[in-house]
Amino acid sequence: MEFISLSNQTGIIGLECKYTEPFSPKEYGKDGKEKQDGKYRKDYDASSAFLANYEELTNTKYNQLFRNQLIIESALINHSAEIGYSGLFCFQDDQNAIDKGKAFQNMLKNGEERFKIITFANLIETIQKTEIDWETREWSMMLWSRYCATVLSENVK
Repeated sequence: MEFISLSNQTGIIGLECKYTEPFSPKEYGKDGKEKQDGKYRKDYDASSAFLANYEELTNTKYNQLFRNQLIIESALINHSAEIGYSGLFCFQDDQNAIDKGKAFQNMLKNGEERFKIITFANLIETIQKTEIDWETREWSMMLWSRYCATVLSENVK
């Protein structure tokens, strides 16, 4: 997502969205595609965002989050954005995804500032606490019933 901040800066936000599927087991840049690996490596080397080494970031645990962060870093390096954030948007009970997101935060300088973990419940709770019209409130309740109300389908076989 691209945006203009209140201080008139251009920005970019990239979210990795997970519901039930696991992170991809594919290790990008290690499948013989040297050109692709070269681009990732070039952006990694040009960025000052990472604390972890390239090999750790491209393993199957973190490669999706890393590639998403590289999009943000590339936009900052190439001056197509002045501000950049990335994050993980996931189901609040997906502890595996949340744990990987927290571990990835620790691989970044100022990780909790650069990379946010937002759960479906966080989003809906934030929406519900704001002054919104009935149509938007109804939409947020439908979103809750679809993505958070797992209790409604627990007994369905």
